[in-house]
Amino acid sequence: MQSVKNISVKELHQKILAGEQFYLIDVREQFERDICNIGGEMMNFTEIINNLDKIPRDIPVILYCHFGERSYLITQILTESANFDNIWNLKEGINAWATEIDTSMTRY
Repeated sequence: MQSVKNISVKELHQKILAGEQFYLIDVREQFERDICNIGGEMMNFTEIINNLDKIPRDIPVILYCHFGERSYLITQILTESANFDNIWNLKEGINAWATEIDTSMTRY
């Protein structure tokens, strides 16, 4: 059994600044994304499970949600059940992004 890989908001920010290639998935609901977001493809749990073929396996894939709990669970499922080895959970989610990276971002 593989363990879930986490990435901190500071590590993600460094990847963005360095122009590294990765695929970002926002697993929250539309009303949450309307409040604040850091981009990425919006796919809830059902959409992810129904579209596994659309998730790249050759570049890092980073999932995020509000506090990192939903994205952690989905990361765990993709890692353990769908055999992805390139999936990371954004630890503490967009809330951490709003407190550590972009303090002007609306929090909820």
